[in-house]
Amino acid sequence: MNEIKVAVTEITAREFEYTWATKDRRRGTMNPDRGKIYFFRDFGKDGYNPLLDIFTGERYNKPYKLFRKQVLPWLVELLGIDPEAKISWSKNAGCTMCPCSSGFIVHDPNFRKDVWVDYMYVEIPEIEEEVA
Repeated sequence: MNEIKVAVTEITAREFEYTWATKDRRRGTMNPDRGKIYFFRDFGKDGYNPLLDIFTGERYNKPYKLFRKQVLPWLVELLGIDPEAKISWSKNAGCTMCPCSSGFIVHDPNFRKDVWVDYMYVEIPEIEEEVA
């Protein structure tokens, strides 16, 4: 069976900005002490395509277990996140109303960024061993 790997194609990050929404108590996810990491699938030459994202089912069901295992340790080191910080997956990371902006919430008061990660799948073929 071939193994599926997640390859990161682009990372965009910006410092969290205080806006009127950060003080709005109804929007629990707009907490300025929590950074967020969002993932968007790169469809090759088409780039990010929201319709393909919906039709493949990944708009609402992202493979977060693959992200946590393959990409998150690398991002923690790259972005300077405290390795002991709690990082939790939330379907409602970007918006409390719908699960279309799912991502990781970083519970580290020193990491105040929103990060967008573009990824694509790379299938690694199984290598058959030659029997001598």
